[in-house]
Amino acid sequence: MDFRNEVLHLRDELVFLRRDFHQNPELGYEEFLTSQKIIKYLTEIGIKVKKVAKTGVVGLLEGGMPGGTVLLRADMDALAIQEMNDVSYKSLKEGKMHACGHDGHMAMLLIAAKILSRHRDRLKGQVKFVFQPNEETAGALDMIKEGVLNDPQVDAAFGIHLWTPLPTGAIGIVAGPIMAANEEFELKIFGKGGHTSAPENAVDPIIAASIVVQTIQTIQTREVSALAPTVIMFGKIRGGTGRNIIAEQVELGGTIRFLYENEDQEKEVLKERFERVIAGICQATRT
Repeated sequence: MDFRNEVLHLRDELVFLRRDFHQNPELGYEEFLTSQKIIKYLTEIGIKVKKVAKTGVVGLLEGGMPGGTVLLRADMDALAIQEMNDVSYKSLKEGKMHACGHDGHMAMLLIAAKILSRHRDRLKGQVKFVFQPNEETAGALDMIKEGVLNDPQVDAAFGIHLWTPLPTGAIGIVAGPIMAANEEFELKIFGKGGHTSAPENAVDPIIAASIVVQTIQTIQTREVSALAPTVIMFGKIRGGTGRNIIAEQVELGGTIRFLYENEDQEKEVLKERFERVIAGICQATRT
Protein backbone atom coordinates (compact mmCIF):
# COMPACT_ATOMS: atom_id res chain seq x y z
CA MET A 1 0.00 0.00 0.00
CA ASP A 2 1.55 3.29 -1.13
CA PHE A 3 0.01 5.59 1.45
CA ARG A 4 2.32 8.48 0.62
CA ASN A 5 1.03 8.80 -2.94
CA GLU A 6 -2.55 8.40 -1.77
CA VAL A 7 -2.08 11.25 0.68
CA LEU A 8 -0.46 13.46 -1.95
CA HIS A 9 -3.33 12.71 -4.34
CA LEU A 10 -5.79 13.96 -1.70
CA ARG A 11 -3.79 17.07 -0.78
CA ASP A 12 -6.24 19.52 -2.38
CA GLU A 13 -9.15 17.87 -0.58
CA LEU A 14 -7.23 18.05 2.70
CA VAL A 15 -6.59 21.77 2.24
CA PHE A 16 -10.25 22.37 1.32
CA LEU A 17 -11.51 20.55 4.41
CA ARG A 18 -9.15 22.39 6.72
CA ARG A 19 -10.05 25.80 5.31
CA ASP A 20 -13.77 25.06 5.42
CA PHE A 21 -13.51 24.12 9.09
CA HIS A 22 -11.37 27.22 9.67
CA GLN A 23 -13.98 29.51 8.16
CA ASN A 24 -16.75 28.03 10.29
CA PRO A 25 -15.39 27.72 13.85
CA GLU A 26 -17.65 26.60 16.68
CA LEU A 27 -16.96 26.66 20.41
CA GLY A 28 -17.00 23.64 22.76
CA TYR A 29 -20.27 21.68 22.70
CA GLU A 30 -21.53 24.05 20.01
CA GLU A 31 -19.92 22.12 17.12
CA PHE A 32 -23.27 21.37 15.48
CA LEU A 33 -22.40 22.26 11.87
CA THR A 34 -18.94 20.74 12.30
CA SER A 35 -20.32 17.41 13.49
CA GLN A 36 -22.86 17.38 10.63
CA LYS A 37 -20.06 17.77 8.09
CA ILE A 38 -18.01 15.02 9.72
CA ILE A 39 -20.98 12.64 9.87
CA LYS A 40 -21.78 13.27 6.20
CA TYR A 41 -18.17 12.70 5.13
CA LEU A 42 -17.75 9.46 7.09
CA THR A 43 -21.10 8.10 5.97
CA GLU A 44 -20.30 8.73 2.31
CA ILE A 45 -17.11 6.65 2.56
CA GLY A 46 -18.97 3.75 4.18
CA ILE A 47 -18.03 4.17 7.83
CA LYS A 48 -20.56 3.52 10.59
CA VAL A 49 -21.18 6.69 12.60
CA LYS A 50 -22.71 7.61 15.95
CA LYS A 51 -22.82 10.76 18.07
CA VAL A 52 -21.31 10.78 21.54
CA ALA A 53 -21.10 13.50 24.20
CA LYS A 54 -23.52 15.99 22.64
CA THR A 55 -21.61 17.01 19.52
CA GLY A 56 -18.89 14.39 19.41
CA VAL A 57 -18.66 11.92 16.51
CA VAL A 58 -17.34 8.36 16.44
CA GLY A 59 -16.83 6.43 13.22
CA LEU A 60 -16.10 2.71 13.17
CA LEU A 61 -14.26 1.07 10.28
CA GLU A 62 -14.43 -2.72 10.40
CA GLY A 63 -11.58 -4.54 8.74
CA GLY A 64 -11.80 -7.65 6.65
CA MET A 65 -9.90 -9.79 9.16
CA PRO A 66 -10.19 -10.27 12.93
CA GLY A 67 -7.94 -8.25 15.21
CA GLY A 68 -7.73 -5.50 17.79
CA THR A 69 -9.16 -2.00 17.82
CA VAL A 70 -7.15 1.17 17.26
CA LEU A 71 -8.54 4.62 18.11
CA LEU A 72 -7.50 7.68 16.12
CA ARG A 73 -8.54 10.99 17.63
CA ALA A 74 -8.99 14.63 16.58
CA ASP A 75 -10.50 17.59 18.41
CA MET A 76 -13.25 19.84 17.03
CA ASP A 77 -13.74 23.03 19.04
CA ALA A 78 -12.50 26.53 18.28
CA LEU A 79 -11.50 29.35 20.62
CA ALA A 80 -13.28 32.58 21.54
CA ILE A 81 -10.71 34.71 19.69
CA GLN A 82 -11.17 37.33 16.99
CA GLU A 83 -9.14 36.36 13.92
CA MET A 84 -6.90 39.17 12.70
CA ASN A 85 -5.31 37.29 9.79
CA ASP A 86 -6.06 38.62 6.30
CA VAL A 87 -6.46 35.39 4.32
CA SER A 88 -9.09 34.12 1.89
CA TYR A 89 -10.27 31.49 4.39
CA LYS A 90 -10.52 33.83 7.38
CA SER A 91 -13.06 32.96 10.07
CA LEU A 92 -16.60 33.99 9.18
CA LYS A 93 -17.71 33.92 12.82
CA GLU A 94 -17.25 37.09 14.86
CA GLY A 95 -15.15 36.44 17.96
CA LYS A 96 -14.47 32.79 17.09
CA MET A 97 -11.40 31.23 15.51
CA HIS A 98 -9.57 27.94 15.04
CA ALA A 99 -6.35 29.15 16.65
CA CYS A 100 -5.20 25.82 18.12
CA GLY A 101 -5.02 23.67 15.00
CA HIS A 102 -8.21 21.68 15.49
CA ASP A 103 -9.35 22.54 11.97
CA GLY A 104 -6.23 20.82 10.67
CA HIS A 105 -6.67 17.87 13.00
CA MET A 106 -10.19 17.17 11.73
CA ALA A 107 -9.13 17.44 8.10
CA MET A 108 -6.21 15.10 8.67
CA LEU A 109 -8.34 12.47 10.37
CA LEU A 110 -11.03 12.58 7.68
CA ILE A 111 -8.43 12.00 4.97
CA ALA A 112 -6.92 9.17 7.03
CA ALA A 113 -10.40 7.65 7.32
CA LYS A 114 -10.92 7.85 3.56
CA ILE A 115 -7.60 6.19 2.78
CA LEU A 116 -8.01 3.41 5.35
CA SER A 117 -11.58 2.75 4.21
CA ARG A 118 -10.24 1.98 0.74
CA HIS A 119 -8.15 -0.82 2.24
CA ARG A 120 -10.65 -2.19 4.74
CA ASP A 121 -10.42 -5.72 3.33
CA ARG A 122 -6.73 -5.83 4.26
CA LEU A 123 -7.20 -4.44 7.76
CA LYS A 124 -6.96 -6.70 10.79
CA GLY A 125 -9.48 -5.52 13.36
CA GLN A 126 -11.24 -2.17 13.63
CA VAL A 127 -10.37 1.52 13.56
CA LYS A 128 -12.33 4.05 15.61
CA PHE A 129 -12.22 7.61 14.32
CA VAL A 130 -13.02 9.85 17.28
CA PHE A 131 -13.84 13.52 16.84
CA GLN A 132 -13.79 15.02 20.32
CA PRO A 133 -15.84 18.10 21.22
CA ASN A 134 -14.90 20.68 23.82
CA GLU A 135 -11.24 19.71 23.98
CA GLU A 136 -10.34 22.99 25.63
CA THR A 137 -12.36 21.95 28.70
CA ALA A 138 -11.80 18.18 28.97
CA GLY A 139 -14.49 16.96 26.59
CA ALA A 140 -12.63 13.63 26.43
CA LEU A 141 -13.89 12.74 29.92
CA ASP A 142 -17.50 12.98 28.76
CA MET A 143 -16.76 10.74 25.78
CA ILE A 144 -15.09 8.17 28.02
CA LYS A 145 -18.04 8.23 30.43
CA GLU A 146 -20.35 7.56 27.50
CA GLY A 147 -18.32 4.51 26.45
CA VAL A 148 -16.12 5.67 23.59
CA LEU A 149 -13.42 3.18 24.68
CA ASN A 150 -15.85 0.26 24.58
CA ASP A 151 -17.94 -1.65 22.02
CA PRO A 152 -15.50 -2.63 20.65
CA GLN A 153 -12.92 -2.18 23.40
CA VAL A 154 -9.99 -0.02 22.34
CA ASP A 155 -6.54 -1.63 22.47
CA ALA A 156 -4.47 1.43 21.54
CA ALA A 157 -5.14 5.13 20.96
CA PHE A 158 -3.24 7.65 18.85
CA GLY A 159 -3.56 11.41 18.66
CA ILE A 160 -1.58 14.06 16.84
CA HIS A 161 -1.30 17.81 17.31
CA LEU A 162 -0.05 20.39 14.85
CA TRP A 163 2.97 22.16 16.32
CA THR A 164 4.28 25.27 14.57
CA PRO A 165 7.79 25.21 16.15
CA LEU A 166 8.51 22.00 14.22
CA PRO A 167 9.61 22.31 10.58
CA THR A 168 7.08 21.23 7.95
CA GLY A 169 7.26 17.49 7.38
CA ALA A 170 8.81 16.70 10.75
CA ILE A 171 7.08 14.68 13.49
CA GLY A 172 8.00 15.19 17.13
CA ILE A 173 7.98 12.14 19.40
CA VAL A 174 9.21 11.79 22.99
CA ALA A 175 9.11 9.01 25.54
CA GLY A 176 6.52 9.58 28.26
CA PRO A 177 4.15 12.54 28.70
CA ILE A 178 4.59 15.60 26.52
CA MET A 179 1.53 17.74 27.32
CA ALA A 180 0.67 19.01 30.78
CA ALA A 181 -2.51 18.19 32.67
CA ASN A 182 -4.92 21.07 33.16
CA GLU A 183 -7.24 22.25 35.92
CA GLU A 184 -9.49 25.29 35.54
CA PHE A 185 -10.59 27.55 38.35
CA GLU A 186 -13.14 30.28 38.99
CA LEU A 187 -12.69 32.57 42.00
CA LYS A 188 -15.05 35.19 43.40
CA ILE A 189 -13.80 37.63 46.06
CA PHE A 190 -16.48 39.47 48.00
CA GLY A 191 -15.99 42.89 49.59
CA LYS A 192 -18.18 45.76 50.74
CA GLY A 193 -19.03 48.45 48.24
CA GLY A 194 -18.49 52.13 48.88
CA HIS A 195 -17.18 55.40 47.49
CA THR A 196 -13.52 55.82 46.62
CA SER A 197 -13.44 59.01 48.70
CA ALA A 198 -13.99 56.95 51.87
CA PRO A 199 -12.27 53.56 51.46
CA GLU A 200 -12.17 53.13 55.26
CA ASN A 201 -15.93 52.53 55.19
CA ALA A 202 -15.70 49.79 52.59
CA VAL A 203 -13.87 46.51 51.96
CA ASP A 204 -12.05 46.61 48.64
CA PRO A 205 -12.06 43.26 46.75
CA ILE A 206 -10.00 44.74 43.90
CA ILE A 207 -6.92 45.21 46.07
CA ALA A 208 -7.42 41.69 47.40
CA ALA A 209 -7.66 40.33 43.83
CA SER A 210 -4.46 42.12 42.82
CA ILE A 211 -2.63 40.58 45.78
CA VAL A 212 -3.97 37.13 44.87
CA VAL A 213 -2.74 37.43 41.28
CA GLN A 214 0.74 38.45 42.44
CA THR A 215 1.13 36.14 45.43
CA ILE A 216 -0.22 32.97 43.81
CA GLN A 217 2.90 33.00 41.58
CA THR A 218 5.04 32.20 44.63
CA ILE A 219 3.58 28.70 44.66
CA GLN A 220 5.28 27.74 41.42
CA THR A 221 8.51 29.65 42.16
CA ARG A 222 8.92 29.04 45.91
CA GLU A 223 7.01 25.88 46.83
CA VAL A 224 7.38 23.59 43.81
CA SER A 225 10.59 22.08 42.47
CA ALA A 226 11.85 23.37 39.14
CA LEU A 227 11.85 19.71 38.06
CA ALA A 228 8.05 19.54 38.48
CA PRO A 229 6.64 21.88 35.82
CA THR A 230 3.78 23.99 37.23
CA VAL A 231 2.13 27.02 35.62
CA ILE A 232 -0.68 28.96 37.31
CA MET A 233 -2.19 31.61 35.04
CA PHE A 234 -5.05 34.07 35.38
CA GLY A 235 -6.89 34.53 32.11
CA LYS A 236 -9.67 36.87 33.20
CA ILE A 237 -10.50 39.36 35.92
CA ARG A 238 -13.71 41.32 36.21
CA GLY A 239 -14.88 43.75 38.88
CA GLY A 240 -16.29 47.19 39.49
CA THR A 241 -18.92 49.36 37.82
CA GLY A 242 -17.45 52.85 37.97
CA ARG A 243 -14.20 54.76 38.41
CA ASN A 244 -15.26 56.24 41.76
CA ILE A 245 -17.05 53.20 43.18
CA ILE A 246 -15.44 50.54 45.35
CA ALA A 247 -16.61 47.21 43.95
CA GLU A 248 -18.80 44.72 45.78
CA GLN A 249 -16.96 41.74 44.29
CA VAL A 250 -14.30 40.64 41.82
CA GLU A 251 -14.36 37.52 39.65
CA LEU A 252 -11.17 35.81 38.49
CA GLY A 253 -10.58 32.76 36.34
CA GLY A 254 -7.62 30.85 35.05
CA THR A 255 -5.81 27.56 34.64
CA ILE A 256 -3.34 25.42 36.54
CA ARG A 257 -1.12 23.25 34.34
CA PHE A 258 1.27 20.64 35.66
CA LEU A 259 3.35 17.67 34.59
CA TYR A 260 3.87 15.43 37.62
CA GLU A 261 5.15 11.90 38.05
CA ASN A 262 2.60 11.14 40.77
CA GLU A 263 -0.27 13.26 39.49
CA ASP A 264 -3.01 12.12 41.86
CA GLN A 265 -1.04 12.90 45.00
CA GLU A 266 0.92 15.95 43.85
CA LYS A 267 -2.14 17.58 42.29
CA GLU A 268 -3.97 17.48 45.61
CA VAL A 269 -0.99 19.12 47.35
CA LEU A 270 -0.96 21.84 44.69
CA LYS A 271 -4.67 22.50 45.14
CA GLU A 272 -4.24 22.74 48.92
CA ARG A 273 -1.45 25.32 48.45
CA PHE A 274 -3.62 27.27 46.03
CA GLU A 275 -6.53 27.41 48.45
CA ARG A 276 -4.25 28.21 51.42
CA VAL A 277 -2.74 31.27 49.75
CA ILE A 278 -6.11 32.64 48.66
CA ALA A 279 -7.73 32.04 52.04
CA GLY A 280 -4.85 33.81 53.80
CA ILE A 281 -5.09 36.85 51.55
CA CYS A 282 -8.85 37.06 51.96
CA GLN A 283 -8.49 36.89 55.73
CA ALA A 284 -5.85 39.61 55.73
CA THR A 285 -7.92 41.92 53.50
CA ARG A 286 -11.26 41.20 55.24
CA THR A 287 -12.75 39.86 52.00
